[in-house]
Amino acid sequence: MGLEIIQRAEFSCGYMSSMSQLPKFNACHYKVEVTVCSKHKGYDIDLVISYSDMKKYLDKILPNNAFMISTDIDVPEFNILYDTFKRLGVRVAKVDYTITSENLATAIANTLQTIMDDVKLDLVVTEVKLKETNSSTVRWSKRI
Repeated sequence: MGLEIIQRAEFSCGYMSSMSQLPKFNACHYKVEVTVCSKHKGYDIDLVISYSDMKKYLDKILPNNAFMISTDIDVPEFNILYDTFKRLGVRVAKVDYTITSENLATAIANTLQTIMDDVKLDLVVTEVKLKETNSSTVRWSKRI
């Protein structure tokens, strides 16, 4: 495979969920571990990516101290809540998926890969581990 770089971060966010019939407010403190791998096979690379750059990219995409709202929820009051939070200066993130740990891990992986591609880094996001509680972790992985 080659060299892998692993970066860890933590973030907290609140969100509205409608996985049941009634909307539910939830807040979580997540721990995330992201692994990226050089597309070059072998180990003759001086630097895959600096940890500070990796942390910078993660900080950019993680919804830390944000209120997340899903656009797939068809509840007009959610839009009022979104607008109110924005007016109050709360960081609000609209997402186009049902907010679950599985979907959040996938979104982190896909968004980070887009950043890697945009800045022309020859890296592949191969794994995202998202720990919701001490006993609950979801792992997204890509085999290369």
